[in-house]
Amino acid sequence: MNITAPDWTHPPISVQKPTFRFPKFERRQLSNGAELLLCRDNTQPLINLKILIDSGSVHEDIPGLASLAAQMLLRGTGSRSAREIAEATDSIAAQAYSTATWDSTGLGFSCMADFAKQAFDVIADCLYDPKFEDSEIGRLKKKTIADIRHENADTNYLSGLAFGCSMYKGHRYGHARGGTEASIGSISRSDCLGWYEGRLMNSKLSVIVSGNFDTDELVNMLESKILEQGSPSADTIPAQPEIAGNNVVIIAKEKAPQTTVRIGMPSIGRNNADYPALQLLNTIFGGYFMSRLNHLLRETKGYTYGVFSSVAARKYGSAFVISTNVGNEHVANAIGDSISEMKHFAGGKLDHEEVERARQYLGGSFLRSVESPKQIATMLNSLLLYGLPDSYFDDFFRKINEVTAGELPEVQKKYLEPNGLVIVAAGDPEVLRPQLARFGDVKLCDTEGAIIN
Repeated sequence: MNITAPDWTHPPISVQKPTFRFPKFERRQLSNGAELLLCRDNTQPLINLKILIDSGSVHEDIPGLASLAAQMLLRGTGSRSAREIAEATDSIAAQAYSTATWDSTGLGFSCMADFAKQAFDVIADCLYDPKFEDSEIGRLKKKTIADIRHENADTNYLSGLAFGCSMYKGHRYGHARGGTEASIGSISRSDCLGWYEGRLMNSKLSVIVSGNFDTDELVNMLESKILEQGSPSADTIPAQPEIAGNNVVIIAKEKAPQTTVRIGMPSIGRNNADYPALQLLNTIFGGYFMSRLNHLLRETKGYTYGVFSSVAARKYGSAFVISTNVGNEHVANAIGDSISEMKHFAGGKLDHEEVERARQYLGGSFLRSVESPKQIATMLNSLLLYGLPDSYFDDFFRKINEVTAGELPEVQKKYLEPNGLVIVAAGDPEVLRPQLARFGDVKLCDTEGAIIN
């Protein structure tokens, strides 16, 4: 029997165009003005509920305060200890969480629909009656500092810290979101209470629910527990800083056997009309395994096992980022070749086949993004947090499929021409400094996030 080996260099492209339709959802308001996004799907016995508060690490004055205070919400209330909260959720197999991102704080759960009320009672108690007990704060601080020490041994973490602090230097994104040993060590109970009372309870609150529920029963349940928020703070977040020339930064990990490299520049957010086209272009350039950049640095040059690029879009700023791990001897060449490929890509022509392959990859990713209530809730979270229209995801999918190769060059040139780059390498400074000097004046970043000479 003759068996023909597949040609992996030319993956097949489907002739069928996938269709995507974001699940139907509705917007409501509680009597106190809190906004609800409800996506009902009774084909699964699951429910996901998230309370979204419009305050995150971008608003904190002490690095790591938002994250630590958010975690403390599940570590004791006036009527439940941390252990009792864990036992109450574990007994109904509910996954409860409370976490702060750069732009928001989220508190919620996923569980079987039959146990939604029990899970919500616990979560509401955590939101409105947290104890912030000194002993629990001390335990969490000790764990967080241990985690930071562990992360400081990882060049991937270090490069991300240095990149963020360099890209957003002078901006409120320009610090360690998880905190530093010093900042976490300085946080007191009064700091947590100040953040909770002054920020979390005085910011916009919304509720996102997806899965199996009766709408009237759900709204009544929410009305019984969700309280009116105070007046939002009037502070403003400044515009994303511009990057002048190349900012070349080393963050030290002595004797590291390899180097983590990040290269990036300011980019656009989700509400920009060019964002869907840029996501398609990013996929072609470095967004998946079949990308041009991965083929060059992995397959042709042999510098790395993989390199990827992405558009990291936040509420108050965004960045286009290339990330890879390379052998110490290849750092300069990997950076130089990546920048050269960016220049070539920004002004070059696109092959029809690579456009279609990337289009189908993104389309398939979209189809897999709405398979569970938790995934749907995550996407609804984006609508609320970034002020996007209800039709955003349907429009995004349509634009990706409708944009032609002839329309892409303008977007390529506008957003992918390397100009004002942040170049970060996490590794051994003795090895890196002579290699990076060709790209600009080299500075150091410490593990506090401070950029020094």
